[in-house]
Amino acid sequence: VCSSDLMALSTITSRMLKGFNTSALMFWHMLFGTLMMAGLFYFDSKPTPYFVYEKKSTYGLLLVAGIANNFAMNMLQFAWQNSRSSEVAMLRYVAVLYNFALDLTIFDESFTEM
Repeated sequence: VCSSDLMALSTITSRMLKGFNTSALMFWHMLFGTLMMAGLFYFDSKPTPYFVYEKKSTYGLLLVAGIANNFAMNMLQFAWQNSRSSEVAMLRYVAVLYNFALDLTIFDESFTEM
């Protein structure tokens, strides 16, 4: 829910503030994301806390995913501000194909018929 809220906020503000500098938009995106993650860590009262993994390499993958997310959000801000929204919205569906490819290659998932 938090991730979709951040995405909606970024999309709406980048279209509304078309001539605005993208670094300010990214600052607010990263600030809200950091506050949401801090809230997850602070209010984590379950017996098995979030973000505790057996393999230490998983933390490196999380760091790489965060850096990739930052780069992707920067490029998305540029796309929303400099192109027609209908073109950018159509290209967003390519992410579904990338997610399937990542599931197959990195996470060794297998898909069955429904």
